[in-house]
Amino acid sequence: MNFKIKFHFTRYVLLLIFLFFIINGVVENIIISRKIDSFISQASLVDEDTENGIKFYCVSRETSKPSLTKIDDTYYIGQEGDILLKKASPFPEIPIFHQLTTFFVGGHAGYVVNSKTTIEINGKDFGNNKVSYYGNIWFTQKECIGVRLKNQNIVHDVTENIKSKVGSKYNYTFLFDNGYYCTDLMSKSVCEVSRKNNINDYGFTTANDIITSKNVEICYYHYTDTKGIKHVYYVN
Repeated sequence: MNFKIKFHFTRYVLLLIFLFFIINGVVENIIISRKIDSFISQASLVDEDTENGIKFYCVSRETSKPSLTKIDDTYYIGQEGDILLKKASPFPEIPIFHQLTTFFVGGHAGYVVNSKTTIEINGKDFGNNKVSYYGNIWFTQKECIGVRLKNQNIVHDVTENIKSKVGSKYNYTFLFDNGYYCTDLMSKSVCEVSRKNNINDYGFTTANDIITSKNVEICYYHYTDTKGIKHVYYVN
């Protein structure tokens, strides 16, 4: 194979990869929108905090644990095993890159250990870029999507597995297995316990992959509208 043929072959391969990436991103965003729309369509307005600009909508599921808890006037999202995600990228200060990352990849992820505590790893937190325990402050975010493993029987084992990773370093390569990044930490902690309940589709794990996984269901969603009103949808 001469140089010209190699060049054209490489170009077509790269083009196919690029097209696949574009199509996959579009499909994932359609699925995410449909899953969110399906979730909120089941909700009913149950309370309104006009002082703080918050509307609460409840999705009734008899077999579900509540995905929103109020303790000492503070709201906490999720129960043990729930995964909390930001759709927006963590780079709002970089125009275009922020929008593209938000659309094709998604943002940050955290694992709920208990109502008040999550396990996360944050590459931007250079003072503590290791798998660590965090206070569960996700309710304060402008947007949050909470997903719950459909197989609740593995939750305790997943929790113990992710706890064993506390102190592990951040994987800035996203490719080589020399640490974890936020969504990678979630998917590996699940996959190592049960491969058939894996929450990744292929390659490196994104927030979009986790949300669209057939092995999770949305259990929580909130967003802040253009008027500053926060709309909170939760299961109870």
